[in-house]
Amino acid sequence: MRLDEQRCVGCGICLFVCPCDAIENLSAPARAVRDGVLLGPFTLPVSVEELLMWHAQHQIRAVALDPFRFPGWAVTLAALNLQLRKAGQTPWRLAAPSEAASQRERRRWLRLAEENATLSVTAGSRARRRLWRVTSEYVIALNQKKCTLCGACGRICSAGAMHFAESEVRLNAMDCTGCRGCEAVCPVGAVAITRGEVNSIIQLTVSETACPVCKQPRLSWPGKEGQPCPLCLRHHHGMREA
Repeated sequence: MRLDEQRCVGCGICLFVCPCDAIENLSAPARAVRDGVLLGPFTLPVSVEELLMWHAQHQIRAVALDPFRFPGWAVTLAALNLQLRKAGQTPWRLAAPSEAASQRERRRWLRLAEENATLSVTAGSRARRRLWRVTSEYVIALNQKKCTLCGACGRICSAGAMHFAESEVRLNAMDCTGCRGCEAVCPVGAVAITRGEVNSIIQLTVSETACPVCKQPRLSWPGKEGQPCPLCLRHHHGMREA
């Protein structure tokens, strides 16, 4: 993938929505802030994900915005407040733009605000999930009837949302990026990632046992300790892979 710098307007939305933080050589836009109010600039579009970072990282709760001049921002602000209310958080309010008597005074006020409080938020989905720990963006489903506990999904998950231990399998949807790599590597189709919101960690009980065929240690679901390991299930007559 290549970023076309001639067409990029620098809005930074891709930085906040990319599930695996793969965008490089691009910075999040700096915005002016004063007394907990976001002052803009509003000429470029914005994402709910960026505003959530301003909410969590800098405790911003208002924006000085004329919704008739910048309807795109107004729509994004409405979507932000819906998500904040659902999470039990304080919604943002619309603050009246500066009522300076002249454009010179307006420019002076904005310049003062920018000099004293021009900030950037940390971009990236990982940073947003770390700061915004209210609900997840995805739901992880593991079909225990299909799952052979091979652990491939846990090894491929760079975010650590799926963890296999000696006594449990832990699914933490708060860390899931939605990349669906776990779905791609699962040999039996036991993993499914869907859009949704959860705020709990799922812990599934497993036990450490030995494969009755190859005698190698393996994890097993309760009541299925006598079943062969995933490799022996794939290779009959005891001819498992080396």
